[in-house]
Amino acid sequence: MFKSIQDEVLASIQTKEKILNSQIIINQIQTVSDKLIESYKSNGKLLIAGNGGSAADAQHIAGDTHNELASTEDIEALLAQFGN
Repeated sequence: MFKSIQDEVLASIQTKEKILNSQIIINQIQTVSDKLIESYKSNGKLLIAGNGGSAADAQHIAGDTHNELASTEDIEALLAQFGN
């Protein structure tokens, strides 16, 4: 069991390192963030969908987003929170 936990944590670290070392991925994240900010500032919508377990994830993200937007005007801080 301990080895399995270590393997999962290591896989997560490796994924994050790949993101940090890829300018292409960083640029894509920045582009999506910019579009979300632009949409938010112009009263646009963020549509989140999923099927099965992904539907539960979508519902969770939507709830978190709604709660955060209700308590902050700083969309960049909100997006940073979801990146963590």
